[in-house]
Formats: sequence, C-alpha cells, structure tokens
Amino acid sequence: MTAKKNLLIIYMGNGKGKTTAALGLASRMLGHDKNVCICQFIKQDSSTGEYKFFDNIENAEIYLLGNGFVFDDKNKESHRKSARDALAVLRQKILSGKYSLIIADEMLDAIELGFIEPSEVIELVDYGSSTLLLTGRKAPKELIEQADTITEMKEVKHHYQKGLKAVKGIEF
Repeated sequence: MTAKKNLLIIYMGNGKGKTTAALGLASRMLGHDKNVCICQFIKQDSSTGEYKFFDNIENAEIYLLGNGFVFDDKNKESHRKSARDALAVLRQKILSGKYSLIIADEMLDAIELGFIEPSEVIELVDYGSSTLLLTGRKAPKELIEQADTITEMKEVKHHYQKGLKAVKGIEF
C-alpha cells in the first residue's frame, strides 16, 4: 500500500469540534517537524486560544482571513470579497509546496454561502502536494466524492442550549 501525499480531509457537521480536531491534526504534524498552515476563512479574532498558540509555534502559520461570522446580509459582499481573498492566500500556500498540512477552517461555510465554487477547491487539491483539511457545517457533493477522509461532527448536546455563554479555551 502506498501513501498519498496530498490527501483531502473534511471535518463537517453541526456539532462542536471541527476546528479543534483540525488543530489536533496540526499539532500531530508539527510533532513530526512538518510545516503547517492554517487559513481561517470566517474568523477575524486574534484573541482566540488557537491564534495565540499557533502564531508562536515554529513551523506553523495561522492567518485570520475573514470578516467574522456571517449573520447580516447587508455585509454579504464584504464577506464574499474576504472569502475570495482568502482563497487566493490558500492557493498561494498550496502551490508553494512548503506545507505538509494546510487547514482551510470554515471554508465549507464559504462554499455553502456561494462565495467559493467546489471546483476551485478540487483544482487546488489536484495541483498541490499538501494535505488539505476543510472544515465547516456542510460539504457539497463534489467535495464529498473527491475527499479521502470525512468525519462528521454531530451535535448531541451543547452547554449553549442551557443558556451558557461561550467558554474561553473551549469555544475560543
């Protein structure tokens, strides 16, 4: 059995843990002295635990490329532009050949919102040599067919349902 160098991995679903699992895989790669790049397509907050941690790790790069969560249709064009700019950064990182793992965090949400076409992602996988890990709520059929590994996170229960706010170190 041969090892494929540029896997496409998807962590999806409505449950908590997609980004956390992706960052766990990043730490595993870093433990093997591999280079990792994390492109966050929606997030823009540099005070999150993951940003503070990975921004200070050798062999890791983390980029906040979004405008925050997309709740307001009035800002949709701004979010679209950010997603397109993030895709350009992702493309550059993939084509550099520098990274063993590239995480496109929340990219599936940018696809679901119509900001990015699935074919654009498939093209990057075909030309790159990095393993690409995508996170988000839903993956389109084309990416599901192309993926080598898919894990779905299903929400069973979340403390938010009890009225508890986001917890530092757990959600951010």
